[in-house]
Amino acid sequence: MPNSSRPSQPPHLQTPQGQLGPRWRWLTVLHGIGLFILSTTALLATGLLLDLVLPLPTSVRFVALGLVVAGISWAGYRLVISRVMAEISRAELAALVERNHPELEERLTSSVELIEETGSDVAGPLRELLLEETDVASRSVDFNSVLGLRAATIMLAWAGLSAVLMFGPLAVPDSGHALLMTRFFLPWSNLQRTLLYRVSVENGDRVVARGSDVQITVRVEWPRGSSPGTHPGSAPRNYTTTWPEVLEGFEFHVDADGSLSRHHTVRVVEPPAITGLRLDIVPPDYTGLPPRTTDAVVGDVTVLAGSRLTWRMQFNKPIQDARLKLAGQKNSTAWEAKLAEDGRQATVDVIAETGGPLQVELIDRDGLERDDQTYRRLIIRDDQPPTLTL
Repeated sequence: MPNSSRPSQPPHLQTPQGQLGPRWRWLTVLHGIGLFILSTTALLATGLLLDLVLPLPTSVRFVALGLVVAGISWAGYRLVISRVMAEISRAELAALVERNHPELEERLTSSVELIEETGSDVAGPLRELLLEETDVASRSVDFNSVLGLRAATIMLAWAGLSAVLMFGPLAVPDSGHALLMTRFFLPWSNLQRTLLYRVSVENGDRVVARGSDVQITVRVEWPRGSSPGTHPGSAPRNYTTTWPEVLEGFEFHVDADGSLSRHHTVRVVEPPAITGLRLDIVPPDYTGLPPRTTDAVVGDVTVLAGSRLTWRMQFNKPIQDARLKLAGQKNSTAWEAKLAEDGRQATVDVIAETGGPLQVELIDRDGLERDDQTYRRLIIRDDQPPTLTL
């Protein structure tokens, strides 16, 4: 009766070959990680270089970021994940051994394939002879040297160098590299573009009154934090220009030899103004005088001392803060106005005690301030004691 049991390799061959599988796996994964880091830094460098050399619009920066992310994802799957999941057969491991030891003359591969075959018709003595020859020929083979660390180590070294070159400048203050990285990964953000200089605009985004002059102050400085004199033109410089009587809003940015500032917006609105002012005057009760109302309060307003005054103001737009200021001879007095919910009306209640010039100070919800310069003067008339005429 023929022997149906399958032959096996000698123990001194089975153990090293069994250890080659895990060693091959982690060396392959390490090599793939190095390639992945190199690919990632190359893709990032390409995207950053494009944004550095060319002032890419926002839409193109979105596309560039999408391509880089897609390339990094593909490289991560092909170079790392697929290698972690990959399998290698014993025959392929045997081929790796014979590649470094050609003196085996394919005996190891043949014996592995012969053992793994089921229902083989190869005669038993011939098979035993092949296994014995493989056993003898492989006794001098150092299986640990088949898969060396050199290739993976070199790849990881190059990967580490590329990572340092890519991310190392982030540790340098004022290098501009962090800004460049942020611009690339946040293409929707409104950031400046630093090439040779850092360009900033003082109070670039603002709201101004229609018809007013707009002063633009630009600061240009060397981005590496060098002190004046260490580099030509390293001292910060300020440039100022004025656009007179601006009537419409606009957007702008500043270009300094390829270095761009953020995009800024100047919004033009109507200045806050008083459209109506009414004064309700209630004389002291003892006088018996009736209350009276004065519309369009302009010029001198004479009231009896101790009268209750209610100023009712109307505005052309919602107001954030309004005050009625009385300029006395020594000290000025200001009364906060009580604003309505819509911010278009306000009232001030005071007791007439001191006279003087009146001024209305307004601040709208955009932060614009305005002092109403219309001439108004409060005159206090003291109550005289009654006189008897005979």
